Amino acid sequence: LATVLTRRLFDRDTTPSTPHPSDPSESELEASPSTVDNVDVNSVSLTYDPNRKSFVIRIFSENGASENLIDPEALRTVNPKTGEPLEDTKKNDKMLAVKATERKGSYGYAVTWGNGATFIYA
Repeated sequence: LATVLTRRLFDRDTTPSTPHPSDPSESELEASPSTVDNVDVNSVSLTYDPNRKSFVIRIFSENGASENLIDPEALRTVNPKTGEPLEDTKKNDKMLAVKATERKGSYGYAVTWGNGATFIYA
């Protein structure tokens, strides 16, 4: 999660090749270095919004808050421990469907995918 989020926030060139599924009329709050300084990892929240077909990650800090959308494919196609691309990942609707998200520990989240796989992202 940290690798995907870092790429999403600070390196716009590494976003997935799939266009973002959200409605362009829904504005996305842009994160800036001032809004992500001194983040308490316990305050980070991850949910799945089926209307936007995206994960919503909210980050709170002393200087403000930010909300960012993450395409499910961006999480599902990377190794949750290393952030490296998974080999032989055959993308299909069932694999990319999100069944559940659950907080694990202080800052991890378990995501159960439509094909039954559960990955824990931290």
